Amino acid sequence: MLPVALVACNDGDKQSGPTTGASSSSAPSSASAANYQPGEAGGSAAACTIDHLRADLQIQPQNTDRALLALTNTGSETCSVQGWANLVFNAADGKPAAINVQKVEQPGKGDTITLQSARTAFAGVKWTTCDKGADNCFVITGIALAAPTGNSSIPAGFKGLDGSQVTQLPINAVQIGTLQPATQGVVAW
Repeated sequence: MLPVALVACNDGDKQSGPTTGASSSSAPSSASAANYQPGEAGGSAAACTIDHLRADLQIQPQNTDRALLALTNTGSETCSVQGWANLVFNAADGKPAAINVQKVEQPGKGDTITLQSARTAFAGVKWTTCDKGADNCFVITGIALAAPTGNSSIPAGFKGLDGSQVTQLPINAVQIGTLQPATQGVVAW
């Protein structure tokens, strides 16, 4: 299982929905997974470690309340992933926020996925947006892929529809789909 940590804060601003660092004149970019080479179902390779993975999230144009999570093997050795990425949301002070995170078997069971070098596994991440001023609302301002144990993590990209980094995402609940060897169906639930 691969946890992903998201950093959050609550700034009292009333806006809801994703905010990016781009100006309003930016043209939307494609949110396809065309830049990724999919992994393979099955296999018995050793588990991937975070020092050999890159994590990228891309908000989806069909449903801006979800993102495609791509975990890419950046190492030279084949490794494997299975199950769910574990999202942990942290306040601006780095402490966990009280966000409801639910792991769901969407689009199906999370079997072992073998990732050769430069290959990718995918998952859907769906959230409930909220009013930034609400007591149970947390504004996501950064993302990191965290190790299953310990405190180590690596930064992850989180892109908006315009291709720029998401700087704010007010949410109070998240559903995480299972890791899959291809993008088919991972954000369609």
